[in-house]
Amino acid sequence: MKNSQTNGDESGGFLRWIRQPPSWLSVIALTLSLLTAYQVSLKPGQLQIIMPDKVGVALSKYGYAQLLLPVTFTNTGATQNIKHVTHISATMRRIDPHLIPDNEVAFHWRFELKTKSRSGCACCEATEERKSEKSMSLLNDAVEVESRTFPFAVDGGKSIGKLLDMPQEKWAFQAHLNSFELVVYARTSSGVFSSQPVRYVCTDESRDLKPDFGYCDQE
Repeated sequence: MKNSQTNGDESGGFLRWIRQPPSWLSVIALTLSLLTAYQVSLKPGQLQIIMPDKVGVALSKYGYAQLLLPVTFTNTGATQNIKHVTHISATMRRIDPHLIPDNEVAFHWRFELKTKSRSGCACCEATEERKSEKSMSLLNDAVEVESRTFPFAVDGGKSIGKLLDMPQEKWAFQAHLNSFELVVYARTSSGVFSSQPVRYVCTDESRDLKPDFGYCDQE
């Protein structure tokens, strides 16, 4: 009986406490503090890979392909949850026309690139040394190597854009390209993340992507 009276007193005391408005404020403040701590320090989040509306593709007469790929990485984790990207790859599939033996073609991250305006840029003059780079130009911009494949960090709650040079891993490709599906993968210390598959079309009614360089638009 004594235990029952004690439990009843404790239950009644809790009900009296919770009915008081200052008690509600304490509960709300504690809840907000826990949510803030989770958002700032604990939330693991994902690394989202945002695909571009336009991809540059170079086809070589020697039988290989190369991608000029602008992508954005977004870390949805907590502010203190930093994700370090150590490796990036891409898979091209559902290739049309499919004239190569592999159902999927792999590409790897070789360089990080940057764009630079051609106007007033002495280093962008068409010298023999730079003629080979003209095929990888972005309209009025010149494309230059920023660095090799150094790991980079994406802070929690932040986004970072990269322009990637990604050559084919194996030398076996076709002479022209109508369309394809592309998926990009990023390896981090907390796992591998991938983009959504995106379909790109390289043709209109009169032409397709021939050897050299061109752009393919998101379908």
